[in-house]
Amino acid sequence: MSWPKAWRREPLRRRERRPVMHHLVRILMLQATLLVGSTLSAYADWLDLCKGSSDPVLLRNELNPGICERQDSVMKRADVTWEGLIAKSPTEPSSLVIEGSTKDGHFVPERARGDNADALPRLALLPFGVNVLSLLDPTVFGREKRVFIKKDGYGLRLICKPGKAPAGSILKPRAHRFPQGLDQTIAIEGVARGEFRFAATVAGADAPTTALIFPRNEMSKMELSLGLNSSGLNTPRHDADQIVVLCPESAGKIEIKSIILQPDAKPAKPAILASWVWKPEEWQRKPGEVLAWAKSMQLDRLYLQLDIVSGQVAQPEVLGAFLVEAADLGIAVFAVEGDPGMIRGDGRNNALARTGAISRFQEAATPSGRLAGIQYDIEPYILPAYAFDRRTMWNDWSDTLKQLHALWRGKVEVVVPFWLTDDLYGQEAIERIRPFISSLAVMSYRTEDQAIVNVSEPWLTWGVLHGVDIVIALENGPIPDEVHRSYVRSETGTAELVRFSAADAVVLSDVPVSSKEKMIYRFNHEITVSGSRISFQGKLPTLLATIDRLRSTFPAWRSFSGFALHGLKQ
Repeated sequence: MSWPKAWRREPLRRRERRPVMHHLVRILMLQATLLVGSTLSAYADWLDLCKGSSDPVLLRNELNPGICERQDSVMKRADVTWEGLIAKSPTEPSSLVIEGSTKDGHFVPERARGDNADALPRLALLPFGVNVLSLLDPTVFGREKRVFIKKDGYGLRLICKPGKAPAGSILKPRAHRFPQGLDQTIAIEGVARGEFRFAATVAGADAPTTALIFPRNEMSKMELSLGLNSSGLNTPRHDADQIVVLCPESAGKIEIKSIILQPDAKPAKPAILASWVWKPEEWQRKPGEVLAWAKSMQLDRLYLQLDIVSGQVAQPEVLGAFLVEAADLGIAVFAVEGDPGMIRGDGRNNALARTGAISRFQEAATPSGRLAGIQYDIEPYILPAYAFDRRTMWNDWSDTLKQLHALWRGKVEVVVPFWLTDDLYGQEAIERIRPFISSLAVMSYRTEDQAIVNVSEPWLTWGVLHGVDIVIALENGPIPDEVHRSYVRSETGTAELVRFSAADAVVLSDVPVSSKEKMIYRFNHEITVSGSRISFQGKLPTLLATIDRLRSTFPAWRSFSGFALHGLKQ
């Protein structure tokens, strides 16, 4: 498995998370004891992976405690510049990526990942509003072999000889996929000589007898409408994987000039616009200014961080008055709670105590002075222990949310990273929390329209199928550039992968080492990943213009609930 950039780069509370990561690095550095001395094996050195009661760490101990596992390393400890844990891959990674930053002209490693050995593959979507014909590959079918095709820069020409058996062409995306779960139209333009029929089908399915006839003899258009089934249930009538073109029984020819996908964006409900206020003192000391700012940004939802003191919500009168005034302005207010440590132990106990206090405030408040809901932003993948057992971490995550839901006595909103639909254990966790969530806020942290649609579509489709509202979150806070260094397998190199039973460790050295038995990697190339790919970084006009454009796309998914903007209030 590999760690996508988003896992450690894109939590909602980014500024609050960064100090935690630096603190953990300092802990690891303090706990790593580098001793000079002879080794106990034929190799240059060794590593101990220790999993006591705290987070797992890499150590170089002279004596190997019982809670540690020891493995040999060809790297001499004096030459080691960095070492870190990564999630264990079921197969030996063919490449490694070391992610970090540049300081004073030098690369500073921060984390590593393998080559996505157990990630679930997902192709990019076919784009909306443009001619996608060049992205579709035609193949012919028919036992009479009466179909001939020619594709060039002018379009696609399909020539059919007379025949009785079904024949035609299937148009399938080469390296993309059709968007799923939404109301959409496939507009086809061309010129037909003969009675050609078109249908959008799933792979392997026959074209229906109701396939539409393309207009004949002049440049014409036809539209294939795909949407929800006639019963009104939130289940797609069918999700297209391909377009089927059926030949007439007589001779015929059709020239297809363009195929354009269009979302049928007919909002079923008003889309919200939300943001976060992470500092309680802001709304406590200057509530009027916070609400005036929210109104000026046309926000209709706020997520507030609350203070809990001695088991009670601090300044309940101030909060109650704030909620009443916000309601008068048409602004719904949610409490927001979240920390990666909430999934277990003392962190979970603290989360339960905080939610209990918020729930008691809710019960005592007047109807107009109550919170509209509660949101949980719990990101277990930030913890070092995540490298060892993703399944257990996601089990703990879902168990914590279940207990928090019971204390709240109502459905909750949960924040998730966009990549979670590509993680098997993440998928299982989402299914476990589905019965008690009202909505999901998906961190779709990208800045290009198509990239935002690509990472949001799986969640919007899931929301349609399960009747769960989906809020699309975008980032507006400062994000630094990153440097990604790629290493490939080799007998000689400056990186080594040391495999433990529970995880893998990556070790970097200034001095190249050679080994045929050990897993050595050599430097291959380096790229800089701009923070502007993830965050609008204070470019508010660009962010708002992007939202306006996506408002003509996302409502085609009936689960779409609106946008939440992180880092909006600096």
